[in-house]
Amino acid sequence: MLVRAGYVEPLGSGLFSLLPLGVRVTERLCRMIREEMNRLGGQEVLVPLVNPAELWQTSGRDALLHEDMVRFKDRHGHNMVLAPTHEEAMVELVRRRMSSYRSLPLLLYQFQLKFRDEERPSGGLVRAREFLMKDGYSFHKSFAELNNFFPKVFQAYERLFIRCGIHAISADSGVGFMGGDRAYEFLFLSKSGDDRVIICDGCGYTANFEVALGQAENDREAPREIELVHTPGRRTTAHLAAFLELPLRKLAKPMVFSDAMGAVMAVVRGDHEVSVEKLSRLLGRPTLRKASLEKLAALGLVAEFPR
Repeated sequence: MLVRAGYVEPLGSGLFSLLPLGVRVTERLCRMIREEMNRLGGQEVLVPLVNPAELWQTSGRDALLHEDMVRFKDRHGHNMVLAPTHEEAMVELVRRRMSSYRSLPLLLYQFQLKFRDEERPSGGLVRAREFLMKDGYSFHKSFAELNNFFPKVFQAYERLFIRCGIHAISADSGVGFMGGDRAYEFLFLSKSGDDRVIICDGCGYTANFEVALGQAENDREAPREIELVHTPGRRTTAHLAAFLELPLRKLAKPMVFSDAMGAVMAVVRGDHEVSVEKLSRLLGRPTLRKASLEKLAALGLVAEFPR
């Protein structure tokens, strides 16, 4: 609809040109965001889209992003990246320019392009590879000061959604490769969405499905004796459950995940799924992914029963 109305024009997979109407909308959104950030004492800056790879190597996040971050060498042979986010650049900016804690607290924000080499761009502008992002970074003398400031930023975003006429809900979310102790996200409920949110009508608890906490009913019975069972052609947990004439909840399902540091196997009930976000939090390793067949073979593991 945005294409037909003359707001945007696709250039490639996950790449869009803004037409005059699209530019006007973007400028209005940026103006409203500036008003809310300035109201908090924020100062606008602009750091480069292209970053020295050394910054990411120093932070340790270079190994976390795998194929999502584009890497290249400049004509002088220096390793460079197209920044998918700008924590490293902002921290380096403050490190170089700030000489005293008396300058804190400090809120910096920017409107800058990001490039993430998404495996499957989808939803038009919802999940693009290149996009304009407003990001803000606050610096504080203590955690107490940070915790007191966070609700003010939260309320600023709530005001922005109200000004835009958007009914957004806030929910607990995963921290991902950003790290940190806790995160929230604002969600717009849609039948065509690609994420799930858990909402309790009783207590108001709202959380992304990947991090939501809850209790599951468990069968309390003694484990059976271990025995070897031949299961030809049963390639999934559902196939095994049908073959063994057992409910899924009585089976255990192993899943192997890996990252640059190695591999880990998680075992859950047959009718459950492994939350990568929860597993990553438990291990303190933020970018675990399902292990490839090659990785499994290197570990001496077989992904499924041979056909």
